[in-house]
Amino acid sequence: MDDEEPLGPLRVWVADKWMPGLAMSRALGDSIAHSVGVTNRPDISEVTLTPDDRFFILASDGVWEFIESQEAAEIVAACPDATTACARLTQLATQRWIADEDDVADDISCIVVFLN
Repeated sequence: MDDEEPLGPLRVWVADKWMPGLAMSRALGDSIAHSVGVTNRPDISEVTLTPDDRFFILASDGVWEFIESQEAAEIVAACPDATTACARLTQLATQRWIADEDDVADDISCIVVFLN
């Protein structure tokens, strides 16, 4: 293998082990990753909600890898509740990961909150 060929994203490794091997820059509350240089300080953003805002979606990169934000919003808007919305988003992301990556999937997690 050519030494200049990239092997994917930079990863965090525990010295002399094949773990955690995570492609990340921060991990809230992860003391093992923190011990090898990952910051446990989150990036924080504030957004002012308007009366037109109906819900928000918090999701891991495993969801956003194959579902664009507009598509996710349309899926959630068609759901009767947050549990159904999360199930539909995670199921769709899983299906697309498997179709594209041949039975490999990243972390697929989400939280949907409907606003009153």
